[in-house]
Amino acid sequence: MIMVPLEVLRSRYSEPNATKNSFATATPRAKRSSRHSESHQAFTTAPSGPHDKETIEFPLDSSASRRLSAVDVESELKKLRKDAFMEKRVDLTKLSRFSLPYGYTLSPHQVAGILWMLNRESPINKKFGGILADEMGLGKTLQTVAVIMLDAEDSGPSLIVVQNVTLAQQWRDEIERFFPGTLVRLYHGPNRFASLQEMQQYKIVVTTYGVVRAEHLTFERDNSRRTSENCRDALFRTFWRRVALDEAHMIRNKETKGAKACCDLSATFRWCITATPLQNKVTDLYTLFHFLQVQPFSDYNWFKQSIEMPLKTVKSPKINEWAIANSLNILRIGLGHVLLRRRKDDYINDVKVLDMPEYKLRSYECKLPPDERALYDALQNRDLLVKSVQPDTREMERDPDAETDGDDDDGYSSRLECPQCKSPLSLTNNDEAKAHQETCKLITQLISSRDNQPPSQRVEAIEAILDTIPSGEKVIVFSSFVTMLDVIYSYIGNKFHCVHYNGSMKAPERENSLKAIREDPNVKVILMSLKAGGVGLNLAECNHVILVDLWWNPAVEEQAIGRVHRMGQTRQVHVYKLFAENTIESRIKELQEDKRVLADAALDDDQLQPTQNLSLGREDVIRLMTGKTRK
Repeated sequence: MIMVPLEVLRSRYSEPNATKNSFATATPRAKRSSRHSESHQAFTTAPSGPHDKETIEFPLDSSASRRLSAVDVESELKKLRKDAFMEKRVDLTKLSRFSLPYGYTLSPHQVAGILWMLNRESPINKKFGGILADEMGLGKTLQTVAVIMLDAEDSGPSLIVVQNVTLAQQWRDEIERFFPGTLVRLYHGPNRFASLQEMQQYKIVVTTYGVVRAEHLTFERDNSRRTSENCRDALFRTFWRRVALDEAHMIRNKETKGAKACCDLSATFRWCITATPLQNKVTDLYTLFHFLQVQPFSDYNWFKQSIEMPLKTVKSPKINEWAIANSLNILRIGLGHVLLRRRKDDYINDVKVLDMPEYKLRSYECKLPPDERALYDALQNRDLLVKSVQPDTREMERDPDAETDGDDDDGYSSRLECPQCKSPLSLTNNDEAKAHQETCKLITQLISSRDNQPPSQRVEAIEAILDTIPSGEKVIVFSSFVTMLDVIYSYIGNKFHCVHYNGSMKAPERENSLKAIREDPNVKVILMSLKAGGVGLNLAECNHVILVDLWWNPAVEEQAIGRVHRMGQTRQVHVYKLFAENTIESRIKELQEDKRVLADAALDDDQLQPTQNLSLGREDVIRLMTGKTRK
């Protein structure tokens, strides 16, 4: 890999006469007495204030539809040189003083990314941030922090919002490691509260989405209270130099309290940092546009009429091909203005972005033993299969921001309970009741004999894989079910030194597990919940990933693999996928491939495609449960 030392930027761009702090940004919103008034607007309307918001003018500038990955050092430096104000606002002379430890230097794509981000922070040109959507493992953290450190203006702290406290600690540690002496605060926990004056002392504040959501509730409730002593809503009473949302797809649902809270933060510059800006449907992108305050895309009524509704006609008998093509073009050009995305296998100026081998993927097909096969077939042959997987699906997918309704008892007035499992039975369908009771008998027999059962083929496959991994190489075992990880540990825990990592553990316990897998040579395996550890973590110390069960959205699995297949990885990465033959998992594999093709097309620079099929729709559920598509 061709590496670019930080000093190169200084020698190629910095001006000897540049004066620090000699440029004030255009009308900072922090100076306006009404800076918090915007936070109470309807979430579906575009922010007001044309003098300090970015607007993509119509007719749209077609040049913005350039390849989203086609930025390089030369092109971005040219833009900076053309901006007479930027050379004063951006203190590139700091580059020579960074002296990153361990001989670390920035790769070309990181240098280009930093310069692109600096060009997107140009108030004089009404540019106030964007979306850094580099693929997992390409160093988005370092690019983001470098932009903060290059800011020559002393205009307040920057806020970084992350998914959980473990990731917050990781961000803090990396900031202190790469930029020693930086005043950084981890803002979390019951003792976090600080005065507004104290918050201003820091260069960077790192917090979590949960804290943002909690303080937003306090801010809305106590908005009339004005105090500077230990504010319980300091995040919303501080005007930030910039706000960066790590894993910004966390706010993709515009209806959640977390999304609304993040959009109400006050800042000059706003950044969305995510490798998967589009996970389920095109409206995922709307919330990011709204957070960035990019007009007219931040106006939901406009977005719905111009983009969302036309794309919904793709599966309609009244398909309007012209409207679809026009909507896709509008979306592509809008993204071209604000989004930068590079993949590991992209080339910039004939140089590969990340010169490391692709991970090696192996699939292991496991057979169900006779008793489990009988039970599975019984479940599949009736609607109990759907009912039985729904609770676990809710457990895996539960959004901490989602608002749930109470239990719906409609339809159960004509039902009795099964004497074994207490599930409701129909009084009018004897066949259903009989099939249900037979299934319960199979379950009872399976549970009663489990102490005498040998490990399943899935567990045996995991043990066999671990046996082949050389000494000194480490493994992450991912599962969507914590109980499954417990089962795995009960069989392999005596043979391999394992640690756990899941959402039920306290933050210090999770941190100890990460420290052990990274530093303890005796620890070989970390048993990790897909939801708790599948994003954000840097675990390049491991180079083997075992996916115990499949997830329908391939982006989730790619995020998990990205914990090890990333910059800093020095070994060949191996990924093992386990699935049971002739089950729903076989069909999940097929569905994953379909979704992967759609996801790639959705953000492809030249062939942006309709994306509403990325979500798990009714057709997909029917296909998963029955193997058939509804006619």
